[in-house]
Amino acid sequence: MKNNVTNGVICLLLLLLTGGSMQAYAADDDYNPTNPPEPFTMYKVKVTATPADKAYASGTGMYRQGDQVYINASSKDTDYEFKYWKKNGERIDNGNGFYYTVEAQDVTFEAVYELIDFNPTSPDDPNMSYKRRVYLESDPEEGCSFSLSSGARYLPGDEVAVEAYPNQGFKFVGWFNKSDNYTKMADTERCRFEMPSDDIRLVAKFKFEPLSPADPFQDPDKPTTDVDAGKRGDINGDGTVDVTDATLIINQFLVSAPYDAKYDLNNDKSVDVTDATIVINIYLGN
Repeated sequence: MKNNVTNGVICLLLLLLTGGSMQAYAADDDYNPTNPPEPFTMYKVKVTATPADKAYASGTGMYRQGDQVYINASSKDTDYEFKYWKKNGERIDNGNGFYYTVEAQDVTFEAVYELIDFNPTSPDDPNMSYKRRVYLESDPEEGCSFSLSSGARYLPGDEVAVEAYPNQGFKFVGWFNKSDNYTKMADTERCRFEMPSDDIRLVAKFKFEPLSPADPFQDPDKPTTDVDAGKRGDINGDGTVDVTDATLIINQFLVSAPYDAKYDLNNDKSVDVTDATIVINIYLGN
């Protein structure tokens, strides 16, 4: 049973490394059919922003063909504004937030922000001196993007609504008012409040919890044969080293999560498929 499970996991790792697709080749050079997509084939959607320190971006993750993914970016700096998106390096004219239907390929979206070209001759908003700013932060920084630009202005008493769009693998914890000793403002991604008479700083907090789906190769009618291998390779701390630990490492790698030494089994200061392979080898060796 262990060998069947392991063979399946290694196959999955190979699929991830080759971009989610494999091609079968017949011995006859004149016959070269392509296998249909595997039912669990996943495609990577990567969402970034340029300059990286001027905007938040969300939508990054692994998805199946046909999934609807909300791609979004929001400014961290009111001196920078959204201009356009690039899809795999090619410019596309979408708004800063849009839905993408996942195709049978990996894809990278890049939100391009540019410094605002200020026009000193433009008349000032007569209410500008009375408006206050809403500053937004994501904790951790790569956890989400927002429906508003950080630093947006409102009049005291205005009703403000802001929403956080989490990246895959990040679980929303809540909205907190940094200006008021981190008082909790809301438990949901959408937060509504009345604009105070001073600037307000809000923090959207997340926990990184990568998906750890059940082993798709495990026969539910048969018991698992996990092996207690001590601490090395036991990523989830359940006392055993198994395919779940390898899956956690793969998820960490795919969502480009912050470096965590717990997942770095070969101590090369990076987390990748090699570390997941080490877990599989530990599992096989026991």
